[in-house]
Amino acid sequence: MTQEKLLLSKTFSKQLNIGTALSNFLENILEIFGGKTTIYERRPITFSEYLYVEMITFSNGFQIRTSLKRNPETFEIEAFAYSEPNHVYLSNLTSEELNLMYLLVKKEREKIMNQKYSEVDQRELEVMSSLLMKLKVITGEII
Repeated sequence: MTQEKLLLSKTFSKQLNIGTALSNFLENILEIFGGKTTIYERRPITFSEYLYVEMITFSNGFQIRTSLKRNPETFEIEAFAYSEPNHVYLSNLTSEELNLMYLLVKKEREKIMNQKYSEVDQRELEVMSSLLMKLKVITGEII
């Protein structure tokens, strides 16, 4: 239920070093979240001349694992970003609470999707959007 999912992949020129490719890749990831999100914490997991893996936590709570690997034949850098569950949040929830959140979000989203936009209660939509975002942060899944 809370497995990582590929969020973004990109190939960088062989002329770039891994550090420059990572900086460019992080800018691409930040574009996904919009202008208000920033990088909160970066934790390198492993690095070498051909491989760099880092766990990044963003100001919106999302955690992303980046993996950059230089192809030994073409020397291009292949970059991948995977959404990861936020284990700090998950550790505070029981599986029953998490399942209840999933059921509520799924039920309410279906209800809203079947209505005309003009008929949707805006406060209900705000609560639903907030719950959906929190569930995405907690599980690392794009629902």
